[in-house]
Amino acid sequence: MNAIKVVFAFDENYAIQGLIAALSLLDSSLRRENGSKYEIFFLVDKMFSSEIKEKYDKFLSSYKNLIHFSFVVSNGSFFADGYACRHVKKSAFLRLEIPELFECDRIIYSDVDVLYLSGLSDLWSLDLSDDLLAAVVDVGFNRRAVFDRKRKELLYWDKYFSDRRGTYFQDGFMLLNLEKIRGTGVLTQWRKFMGERFEYQEMDIINITCFPRIKKIGTKYSVIPGYFKRGRYDDGVAEGFLTPEEVMEARERPVIIHYAGPKKPWNSSSALGNFEYWKFLEKFPALKREILEKYGWSLIARLRKKFVAPLF
Repeated sequence: MNAIKVVFAFDENYAIQGLIAALSLLDSSLRRENGSKYEIFFLVDKMFSSEIKEKYDKFLSSYKNLIHFSFVVSNGSFFADGYACRHVKKSAFLRLEIPELFECDRIIYSDVDVLYLSGLSDLWSLDLSDDLLAAVVDVGFNRRAVFDRKRKELLYWDKYFSDRRGTYFQDGFMLLNLEKIRGTGVLTQWRKFMGERFEYQEMDIINITCFPRIKKIGTKYSVIPGYFKRGRYDDGVAEGFLTPEEVMEARERPVIIHYAGPKKPWNSSSALGNFEYWKFLEKFPALKREILEKYGWSLIARLRKKFVAPLF
């Protein structure tokens, strides 16, 4: 198997989270896969300081399953005009530049608010044929009650998604068929929609322009703790857009914990999934200390996070 190419996109505010996400990928792959090799890219809005780059080199270079890593600077074609809203920043639009910046035929995109529990060799070998990308169905938005509410609240939602309940996809983790994307008019469409004030920003854009050429992959590739704990995956089965097998895999063989939403393990002692995140950080005391100091964790908050129950 050729090297698995993975790109993380973020700005300097998330530099430490980007490093932790990459380390969790390499670490879990080394433990759970046989011989997989990785090339990792960090797509950023501007070049990081030499201090940050040296930190990345220090921690990543110890992994023998990493062939190469590098920083790639945005060309600004999407980032500058991005619409920032809610807790999501303009850096979310960096992922739309990937087809222009990378010459390879396929690449895996990942957010950095994640923790990898396994490697990506199975996904890397997935046949995309004429599909533009592969992604996980968004359990939250596809639930009937939420979907119908969005149709009433957002005019564009009714325009573009009215008959698509069950097929709205997350964009925080995707296998991108760059060869096919570059061979279509999708990039032109992405630019066309950049000026729209979509509530869910680049995720709406991708769902509008790439459907129906999106291949569904299992929700094990994006286990959202809140959905997991509140039974939302079971709701997906009951409403027909998830299968029992998918949910069983998410529970028994999760690949990624995705900390979607404003509550993250690094900024909230009560964030679901804290247990797994901080347990991983025990391997890297310096990074753990840096997170605690950067986000001003009090002694009480540090104690509270110890009582968050494991997800799995």
